[in-house]
Amino acid sequence: MKILETHIVPAISEEIRLQDYAPQVFKIISSRSGIKKAIKREEILIDGKIGKTSDWVKPNQKIELLQQEKQEKKIFQLKLEVVFEDQYLAVVNKPAGYPTSGNFFKTIENALPFNLQASQEDDSLPYPLPVHLSLTILQVDY
Repeated sequence: MKILETHIVPAISEEIRLQDYAPQVFKIISSRSGIKKAIKREEILIDGKIGKTSDWVKPNQKIELLQQEKQEKKIFQLKLEVVFEDQYLAVVNKPAGYPTSGNFFKTIENALPFNLQASQEDDSLPYPLPVHLSLTILQVDY
């Protein structure tokens, strides 16, 4: 596993548990629930050992955040019309007849990696995920 962030604990005035301390120091995961999930997935090390939510943080400890192992995703090779794409967001036209996501292979979610470039941002998801948005465009004649 790749190390995403490393933090050396400075002198601290009060005792604090890992689950409460880590959101203050990691840029990629800044919420307590995100840290708890990372600890459960064994992605946080304290001095090279797997961290637990019950661990107390002590001065001079090295806390490391590991990268999630990317799960291989089956890609559905459906050509989508990409309206807009950058490192953060993409807009595609959803063709009729295909579910956006779900317990199927032929979904828009599984077609996104075939149509979009992988983001190079540090906190990017392992693969793109759809967000539902419905637009109604009205044509007004003046």
